Amino acid sequence: MKLKKLSIILGVLAFVCVPFTFAFAGEWRSLDPLDEGRSQLQAAAIGGEIFAAGGSSLLGPRNAFEVYDVEYDYWRSLPSMPQSAEQFAMVATGGEIYLIGGFGEDGRDAPLVKVQVFVPTISSWRNGTDMLSPRARHGAVAVDGKVYVLGGISDDGELTPEVAMFDIGNNRWSADVAHLPVPRSDLSVVAHDGLIYAIGGRGASGTPTARVDIYDPVANTWSRGPDLPAPRAAHVSGVINSQIHISGGSGSGQFETLQDHYVYAPEAGGGWQRAEDLPSPRHSLASVVVDGLWYLLGGGAGAGVFAEFTETDVLEVYDPAVN
Repeated sequence: MKLKKLSIILGVLAFVCVPFTFAFAGEWRSLDPLDEGRSQLQAAAIGGEIFAAGGSSLLGPRNAFEVYDVEYDYWRSLPSMPQSAEQFAMVATGGEIYLIGGFGEDGRDAPLVKVQVFVPTISSWRNGTDMLSPRARHGAVAVDGKVYVLGGISDDGELTPEVAMFDIGNNRWSADVAHLPVPRSDLSVVAHDGLIYAIGGRGASGTPTARVDIYDPVANTWSRGPDLPAPRAAHVSGVINSQIHISGGSGSGQFETLQDHYVYAPEAGGGWQRAEDLPSPRHSLASVVVDGLWYLLGGGAGAGVFAEFTETDVLEVYDPAVN
């Protein structure tokens, strides 16, 4: 009997002492930080450059705009945004960068309808075509010459199910797109293999959801994807080597900030699998993929009202090829 008890104890100790093995192994590295801590910012990439824009502060939204050189690991300032903004969406397409909606200097009760466009070749801003209606706390992605804007809140403060589509060639917005099945804000949006993934976010009650919806622009239809392992909002996502990565964000707890990291491979089927955690918990951050590496910028460490007191200037990169 004593030998049996000893075997059980040794077995438990062996299980506890064995380090957790992630399904996807990789490595996080720290790079040259932003000039100052920022949350509620956005980022987009063209070639080997990452553009970071806007964000929140105790004094209101920011108009900061800077670019990071991936090869030489340094930041430089660019002409400031014409209009300060936070909680907007940002995409790069056709060699230009589109900043869409968000909250401006009139506060978080007044979503913007405005689109600001930066042209890197002449390092200058121009006015884009305004959206059909104001929107903030939304996501956006570019697919085949069109920009899709999903989720968020409208000027009445309510969640909107409408998906707005901007045809760059025709310079025209359209709302003739199938609605998001379940309206939500603070979601992340990525495109993969011609499909658009709407991941997580906050539902009508304001609590995070684990829901994943997939939009087919050709068929103009939605389908369900595999739910996240746990609800989250204000997180980031990116596609590396046909795999969708998500990390950071706010969890279901009132002051829960996340640092876990999951990967979903649509072609392989199944669900989300664990990968190396983000080095520190952050929400309301920005991210972009360049040459198979995932760059995560800024964000807030504290949840809720503490976000703007805990903004970080961190720039970290995830390399999935390093084991």
